[in-house]
Amino acid sequence: MSKFHFIDSDELGRDPFAAEDNESTEFEKLLASEGQSASLKRYRAGEPVSGLVLKAGAEYLFIDLGGKSTATLAVEEDITAGLDVPAVGQEVQAFVRKDTGSEILLTRSLRRGEQDDGLIRSAYENRLPVEAKVERVVKGGFEASLTGKRAFVPLSHMELGTVADPESYIGQVLKFIVAEYKQGGKNIVLSRRSILKDEKDAKAGEIVRNLEVGQKMPATITRLADFGAFADVGGVEGLIPMSELAWKRVGKVQDVVKVGEVVNVKVIRIEHAPRLRIALSLKQALPEELMLQMSGKRGSSAGAVAAEERESAEAWESYKSKKNQGDLTKSSEVAGTLAAAFATARKRK
Repeated sequence: MSKFHFIDSDELGRDPFAAEDNESTEFEKLLASEGQSASLKRYRAGEPVSGLVLKAGAEYLFIDLGGKSTATLAVEEDITAGLDVPAVGQEVQAFVRKDTGSEILLTRSLRRGEQDDGLIRSAYENRLPVEAKVERVVKGGFEASLTGKRAFVPLSHMELGTVADPESYIGQVLKFIVAEYKQGGKNIVLSRRSILKDEKDAKAGEIVRNLEVGQKMPATITRLADFGAFADVGGVEGLIPMSELAWKRVGKVQDVVKVGEVVNVKVIRIEHAPRLRIALSLKQALPEELMLQMSGKRGSSAGAVAAEERESAEAWESYKSKKNQGDLTKSSEVAGTLAAAFATARKRK
């Protein structure tokens, strides 16, 4: 006997395969989701990356690498390097320490316990800083050890300046750039000078960004020239032109300042292009009252002028005496004696 299936009128408006299509759609979405996850970029250890800081925590920075990839960088790495911790929105450049597929860890340098031939070669190709231990002093430099590797550090590449005591570096674990990688890692040359220069440039960049015309600050005289004196202001070098050394005509720069002396200066000009140039003034950094006196903009009675003449003459002799004996160590003392001496020189004209 035949069986008949009666179709309800409501069923006529419904697709009998709707359930199967819904299941198919859900399955397709799942495949698409898995495809998107699989398409996220994977990074190799030692690869250089850059991104913006999404969040700055007490211990870690969260970095957006783009393409839905987020990485973490330990705050401690910036602190130990003497660098300012980046703020939210600031760009960060680092290297991939590890990509597990679920998390990406960044680093500023390759640690000793994480080094192998492949990573050391990658460090060489990408200028990734590596940690190495200074083992002993050898002819022309130092012998240092990476993980299972020996390397040579030229004496001139240990510091930006002169190495005063080579023995003092023995046993220290320091950061280096792999300058040479030859013969499959049998010949490795390291340079710490590059690391120090990069750190100095980073600090200098921060100082320059905060530097403004009109600022007064202490500076250390670094070198002398026929046209003026160069001074270091927090890691950035500026020039004190001959005309800005004193309120009088200066015959020789060394008559006013000497290398290593700390003085107060005023920033009078900053040029960023075609290259950074900073002009400083020694005479304009003096107290306003002394500046007015030395520039001749303050009126005085005959008696006051005579008294100032006597005081300035005494100060001039005191300044020359202290200068010859090397007793002028404080910038305030230098400013005071110079002010009186310059005032005398102006009145003698």
